[in-house]
Amino acid sequence: MKGQFAHPMLPDLNHDESARQEFVTSYKVHVLTQLQPGNRTVYDRRAKGEFRKRTGHAPQNRREVTDAMHADPFWRTWSSLNRSGQEMMWDVLTERTGRQLDRLRTKASDIAGRKKKLGTLRLNPKLAIPRYNSEIHIHCQPGGYHSEIEKDDVFAGALYDLGAYQYGMGGQGPMTDDVGATAVDYLRKHFPNFKPKKILDLGCGVGHQTLALVDGFPEAEVYACDLGAPMVRYGHARAEALGKRVHFSQQNAEKTDFPDATFDLVTSLILFHETSTKAIYNVINECYRVLKPGGIMVHGDVPEFNKFWPDSYDQFQRDWTTHFNAEPFRTKMRDMDMPEIAAAAGFKKPSIVETRLPSVFSSQLYAKTHAYGALWWVLTAQK
Repeated sequence: MKGQFAHPMLPDLNHDESARQEFVTSYKVHVLTQLQPGNRTVYDRRAKGEFRKRTGHAPQNRREVTDAMHADPFWRTWSSLNRSGQEMMWDVLTERTGRQLDRLRTKASDIAGRKKKLGTLRLNPKLAIPRYNSEIHIHCQPGGYHSEIEKDDVFAGALYDLGAYQYGMGGQGPMTDDVGATAVDYLRKHFPNFKPKKILDLGCGVGHQTLALVDGFPEAEVYACDLGAPMVRYGHARAEALGKRVHFSQQNAEKTDFPDATFDLVTSLILFHETSTKAIYNVINECYRVLKPGGIMVHGDVPEFNKFWPDSYDQFQRDWTTHFNAEPFRTKMRDMDMPEIAAAAGFKKPSIVETRLPSVFSSQLYAKTHAYGALWWVLTAQK
């Protein structure tokens, strides 16, 4: 797709793949910008009235809006078209990645085997993958984030690198690092004297957001961990190819092997909505454990919390990915009281801030094509 930075580890793109990707992108933009607004029209003019006839009252919460809309033929058609766009996207990206998987795997292995490297890579073949990751192909990505096809596999990482950019319509910037860049911008503005020497990025994926931390705090030693071996293998090779120093490891963010009070800054950037209730408690507790006194925790995610979106219809529309895009925890997450969870973990209440931030790379298209708009939710707290 045009606009994505063609770094050395990114799968090459041939003519036919380029044509297919451009078609899928145009299709998705049409469904999201031209057809999606019709859902609101249908709700106001038809579904709301039908619900009132059945129940004697208008929908009063997102669950009742869901009940009103799920039987409507327009919404069902739009939902099917939207899901088809996601599946077509993965089809073309899977073909592109699979066509050159041997080359990518060899290149990543060669980088990992170099005597002189900027960063490091630690893998744990015995790591137990939690069900919220192993049982779900998140975002409908074939194989999910953890699946290993063969020795030294990087398929999931390479596929995610392509898919995250295409799914975001390029609205997260050429390096797909928007939430990380947004978090760095927030820290610079609100903690101007904060100079972290050691940073940990939890649930790093392939390091999209991690590299924004490297750029934002160039003097810091940066560590990053993720459950999926193919993700951190690819992420390590990608970072090295881009000349960025990161220490990657395959670990569960709920319980890492880092000693107590190790880091000045601990982040998770687009992790929470892909976990579980128990996992979020564990991750925040783990942040408190590994932070030094005075250290800062930052979590960035999609801003789908009821306190930010009071309109029941808006909440319903933002629930689509929960039910139809293999992100089953997003709805539950929006009901959780994150500041209270942070306080229970031991963070100082006056320091706990929950807010929405404008995207650093926000674009008109990104705002139009994403239910949450060009915004991120951020939770910060200090130990």
